[in-house]
Amino acid sequence: MKLLLRLLTTLLIFWNVVGQAEAADLKAVPSIKYAGILPVYWQGDSSPSVSRKKSSIEEIFVKVVRESKRYTFLNDSIVADNWSNTEGRKKLEEEYELDAFLNLNVTEQGDIVIFTARLLSPELENYVSETDRLPIAWVTAANEEDLTNKIRDLSFRVLNRYPIDVFVTSLQGRYITLSSGKDQNVLEGDSLEFADFAIKSQHPVDGTWLEFEKKPLGKAKIVESKSQSSIALITSLNSENAIKIGSGARVENIASRRNFRSKPAAEESFVTAEPSSPIVTAPGQKLTTRKTAPLPPVKGPVGAQAGKDVEPTEVDQEPMHPAARAQMAASPEESADQETGSSSLAIPLTNTRFSIENDNWNYSGPAKASSKMPSTLINRVGAYAEHDIDSSSTSFFDAYITSGETKKGSYFGMALAGEFLYKIASLNTMIPSLDRLLIGGRAEVETIGTSKESFGGMDGIHLAPVVHAQGNYHIADLVQTYGYDVSAKLLPFNFGSTGIKGKTQSLGSGMGLDVEAQVLQKLKTEQWEWGGLVALRQVSWDVSTGSLAKNSFRFGLLARVKL
Repeated sequence: MKLLLRLLTTLLIFWNVVGQAEAADLKAVPSIKYAGILPVYWQGDSSPSVSRKKSSIEEIFVKVVRESKRYTFLNDSIVADNWSNTEGRKKLEEEYELDAFLNLNVTEQGDIVIFTARLLSPELENYVSETDRLPIAWVTAANEEDLTNKIRDLSFRVLNRYPIDVFVTSLQGRYITLSSGKDQNVLEGDSLEFADFAIKSQHPVDGTWLEFEKKPLGKAKIVESKSQSSIALITSLNSENAIKIGSGARVENIASRRNFRSKPAAEESFVTAEPSSPIVTAPGQKLTTRKTAPLPPVKGPVGAQAGKDVEPTEVDQEPMHPAARAQMAASPEESADQETGSSSLAIPLTNTRFSIENDNWNYSGPAKASSKMPSTLINRVGAYAEHDIDSSSTSFFDAYITSGETKKGSYFGMALAGEFLYKIASLNTMIPSLDRLLIGGRAEVETIGTSKESFGGMDGIHLAPVVHAQGNYHIADLVQTYGYDVSAKLLPFNFGSTGIKGKTQSLGSGMGLDVEAQVLQKLKTEQWEWGGLVALRQVSWDVSTGSLAKNSFRFGLLARVKL
């Protein structure tokens, strides 16, 4: 009996050691943030009918992969110039921090075209892959919309095979910085479950990953979401210091996973278009038809439908993210307008700010005047507003009124300005807190009048190129986030007139620079957010009697209202 117990104990110890050794040998799933899109690879000879689709398929693949916003994608020209040789791939990995490639292979076999999408390592080793087999007749007859849907589904399936949607890039106490943000639908209030993922099994032929081992680590809640990164607060841990740099999580609302989500059962209600007709439509919607290329049933591994003579169900509307659904619920008037077909003339503003400032200015040259410090420190009131035009551009509007005393008399002035700006998403490589750059032009109309001074005032129009650097900086020790907007304006074009010693003179050529920094404390629960601003402007103009110069220094309090 004792011998049997010793034998059983020995076997248990042996299997435990073997199990631990196997677990230790499992290779961790690498983190992917920067990816390159390889040119579509055409294998074998293509028939003339398929060759005519080449350029369209190549453009569609690049488009749908970028639409996924799953990773930060490198410039296609840089990837195309370097991917095909060892030295070039090493350059992409070291200088551009490349983590993976995405690739589409197209092969024609008989009357079938095989599409294979792959996620590859920087050394072109297989990570995961997905394949579709489509009849040549369908490919040649398909319009651009049909091809886009098929290539999107294939590309998103291979992206979904990779188990990590977001991973930890830095740690600050209980706060963690994540690799994804609003662009990946990681929004404030979301709760994520973090885990370590390891490769459990691989395909014996091509080495693609088949199964993963998941080790739960803990949970975190998103407290601040930027365009391509976010900050989360750790809410629970499975063990001490379990969540670390590189720990990953799945995001259910990321575009590639949302692509395949079915409608909730409550929404699946249809009526027939005509009696005894097989065509159905949702209640309250008009029946619309479009010409699509018929897809004959194909046996074989067509994605997740392997071996079945069916097509995937097409879902026109994606389920809303909870934050988007809550926003719509908070705006019943807007929903009512849409249902009744009425329209509103109101321009939706995404950012509205107000300021009270102290503006210290002086004019020098053939005429002189300078402002006097007011006892209340306030001699200027301003307002700012932002309106998003589309996903790639926005517009700013600002205005101010200023009034006070000069050394000898008094003054009153006002201005109105507008900016048209293009959005440039930041890669957060040089400045981690930077969310985006805005580059565009500014037009400003300004008027000021003075009394009892040799400088009588000015009516001017200023045209200027402008750049804004916007972002958020999180201070973990204070558990506080600050948003900033730093702008610079060059003033090469100035038109108008000025009063000099009782005579009106025209403004000639001039040059100036305006720099302004605004900082706001970001508050989650309050209607108002508070901060400050500081600005400096130096500009000069040629007039008939010399050169008129203005220097201005402003500082003040800033308030933003949440709309």
